[in-house]
Amino acid sequence: MFKFILSATFALSCMANSMFFEVDSISLNRELGSDFLGGVAHARDVYIKYDAVEFDLTENGELFLVNTFLFNNRINFQKDNLNLTTHLPQFTEIDLLNMIYAKEAKIEFAETGFFANGPQLSIGAEQFLFDIKDVDIKCQSDEFTFNLDEICLKDMHIKPLEGKEFAIVEIKQSGASQSNVNIRGKEVAFKEDSIIIDAQSASGNLLNSSINFKNINIDCYKDPNLSAFNLDLIFAGCLEESRIAGKEIKLLREGMPFNVFDGQVYFEKQHLGLIANQLEAQTKKGEFTFTKIEARCVKIDPSDKEVDAVSIYEGCLRRSDFSIQKISEDKKESDKNRIRDLKITVADGHFNMTAKLKSLFTFKFKAAGKLDVHPEQREVRIKVNRARVAGMTATKFVLKFVMKFINSDSVCLKGETIIIKY
Repeated sequence: MFKFILSATFALSCMANSMFFEVDSISLNRELGSDFLGGVAHARDVYIKYDAVEFDLTENGELFLVNTFLFNNRINFQKDNLNLTTHLPQFTEIDLLNMIYAKEAKIEFAETGFFANGPQLSIGAEQFLFDIKDVDIKCQSDEFTFNLDEICLKDMHIKPLEGKEFAIVEIKQSGASQSNVNIRGKEVAFKEDSIIIDAQSASGNLLNSSINFKNINIDCYKDPNLSAFNLDLIFAGCLEESRIAGKEIKLLREGMPFNVFDGQVYFEKQHLGLIANQLEAQTKKGEFTFTKIEARCVKIDPSDKEVDAVSIYEGCLRRSDFSIQKISEDKKESDKNRIRDLKITVADGHFNMTAKLKSLFTFKFKAAGKLDVHPEQREVRIKVNRARVAGMTATKFVLKFVMKFINSDSVCLKGETIIIKY
């Protein structure tokens, strides 16, 4: 039997607002040029108590079909001869949405926050898609609200649905950046000023950089004043302060691969760095393998908050320390053409470098010189003032050998000067 309750205003004055939806499926879409979202829900329970209205649509736990509409800050249900509407004064986002879909879901708005779980929950707008699968999501709050951006950015916890190993979170943002990210996570948590992710994998494209992480832990700073989900601004917070550790960290920007294994990339207030067991890179010059790497540079924040190679160059040229146990021309364990125990220190426009060169024989070498940045030509010039191999001057030999391992096709050697275009 179908159950329907409508309560009077005076009976609700001291009761908490609450909305609960249990659906087998709900699919709402906005037709082109339409001012409302409309569709149908195969529901088991629709309960709404808001201000002066309370109604509960159920059929003793059985599925029933109800037409559903969202428009002008209102939610409307039509079933048989019933036509029920309640006002949603805070839900201004309705005008921006083009699609809402849920499968086998339970969704609740309460005085303590927003709660939802199910195999799939999707919300789409003209330039944004938020699609989550096999999730249990909680956004804590101290008041009843429909402003999910506001509360979920401050206190959200996403974990796998009971019986599932991973929750899947996919976010797509179209427009100028075409950003997207797909996370297979054990836990995703948004706090007041941080984002924490424990995931099997994360992949996608952010700020024109392709990313692919495996077995990762991420702890990123988040602007406490961020009021809307924006992938680029969230990623910008990670560039301010973060630690990203993973079994594999793969980046691709402007055709340049950067693959880190068993490593950690970190951004601090004044520094950025890398610690890794192995790094692999491929350029037109061939494949290179770097083993046991530690790098730390002064950080210069770009004004546009994007991943900016120029700012990284400038920071590393201002002050940096590099340590690499071994550089090989390829992945083979050949004894030829290697650099070992490489250490580079850069400070105040000068650098010092020590290493061991392996060709037919092993040589120890030292080099020092000067660094100059020429922004008008968009290039860095590294002038080697002195280089010694086994105690003898051998500047040209050292330069030619080292040039084999420069991971950039925009680097050339002119006399005793290395020129890097950026």
